[in-house]
Amino acid sequence: MSTIPAIPPARRTALTALLTGAVLVAGAPAARAAWSAPAELDTGVGVSAITVAGDGGRLVVARSTGRGGAINTRLLGVASSGQPQGRRTLAGGAAPPVAYGDDQLVWGRTRSLGTVSRRVPDGKGGTRTVRLPHLRLGLSVGSGPDVVFGPGRFTTTAVLDEPVRLSASPSGDLVLAWSDVGDDGVVRVTAGWRRAGRKRAVRLSDARVVSGSRSSRLLAVATGRTGETVFVYQQGATTKTRRLLVRSLDVRKGRLGKPQTLRRGGPGFPGATAAVGRNGRAVVAWGEQDAASDRREPYVVRATTRNTDGARFATPRPIDRGSTTVRPPGGTIVSAIDRANRPLVAWSQVVGSAADGTAHDLPRVAQGGPTGGLAAAADLAAAGRVHDVAVTRQGATGVVLVREQEVPRGGSNGDRGTAVQIAVRPAGGTIGAPSTIEAFNDQQLLDRSNAYGAAAIGALPSGGFTVAWTRATVVDGKLRSSTVLSDGTP
Repeated sequence: MSTIPAIPPARRTALTALLTGAVLVAGAPAARAAWSAPAELDTGVGVSAITVAGDGGRLVVARSTGRGGAINTRLLGVASSGQPQGRRTLAGGAAPPVAYGDDQLVWGRTRSLGTVSRRVPDGKGGTRTVRLPHLRLGLSVGSGPDVVFGPGRFTTTAVLDEPVRLSASPSGDLVLAWSDVGDDGVVRVTAGWRRAGRKRAVRLSDARVVSGSRSSRLLAVATGRTGETVFVYQQGATTKTRRLLVRSLDVRKGRLGKPQTLRRGGPGFPGATAAVGRNGRAVVAWGEQDAASDRREPYVVRATTRNTDGARFATPRPIDRGSTTVRPPGGTIVSAIDRANRPLVAWSQVVGSAADGTAHDLPRVAQGGPTGGLAAAADLAAAGRVHDVAVTRQGATGVVLVREQEVPRGGSNGDRGTAVQIAVRPAGGTIGAPSTIEAFNDQQLLDRSNAYGAAAIGALPSGGFTVAWTRATVVDGKLRSSTVLSDGTP
């Protein structure tokens, strides 16, 4: 490894400011939290999600690469005390489980029936032939810390080219949704559900088609406290035929509402998010950008909200019109609604110039009140990527992000993470500037440690948060990745 050069005082000062969160959201203090020492859960895997049970036991969902480049799901159990516990590897991708009762989780289960050939849209107005898994779908109840599955209750079959999505209410309403690739080449958004309070085995209802008139793609699903659910999905595969729609489901009554079109046309929808609060209050947001092969458009974020009167969603409006830089942002777009029915949407935008190497991601947030839409967007930090959001029982909202360098330093680039941070909106308050959970020091950055990958956050029963992230460091000249976890209370 090469000798580490001395760092000029001016650069050291700038880097220290970057790591400690010098950029503040106007009028809001930085979050203050004492975080436990990071505990290593596993190596060679990347974090994708975390689920917390009612008693504080949790399960970290990660991804690993198997033979031939196959993606596997790595499940890492953590006791309510924060101590690592069970581990398990599943072949292929899997949806994160949802909390069920005081100490259990519900999993979306699949069982292979082989593979089948399907002709699917290629995104350019044509089709292509692919081999896809034919699966039985169902649910099972298990334990997070021990990573133990109960018996699978399978109720339907589907041909999938992406994992199913599972959502739930705190009281136990469950919704499993997926994009089913039919033998006619049409992709149909389909769902099954189970209302809370039933004493018999946890089993899905008969599958119902949510969207089947044209090839569709499920983008997001969310369930509120009393079973109100929204599905966000795309129809069509070209600029002229593409539409973004939302459809509501009352799980308690087993009734699907009428679809509502949120967007006609558009270059493409690389990501969407939804959250549902009390009495039907909801928020939906999504990003728009053309495909990577011919990208010419900036990344635009649009959003809409629904009040508690059960009416339709408001006319969507752009909350971020993008910049002249057309590189896609990293991280993801996330949303939440707190116990006071206040929505929040957070995402990443690209700023700077790709030509001179200063292009980097900028974490942003938009907040709303108990009624009406979202306020103007605000920057959370000078650079970084949003990764996840969680809301505690006490009403605090936490957004986890990976802070980045704004400009190249020490042979690096603007994509290198420098710190894992959390921005907290307290109950009844506004979101504050991010505080640091873990940061890389000057030497680690200059020896080209690859800093941080994805991060995930969960809400603890105590009112605090638990955060898991992927850390990559250079050890004896080799890159070593690990998944670590820390708990803190704002």
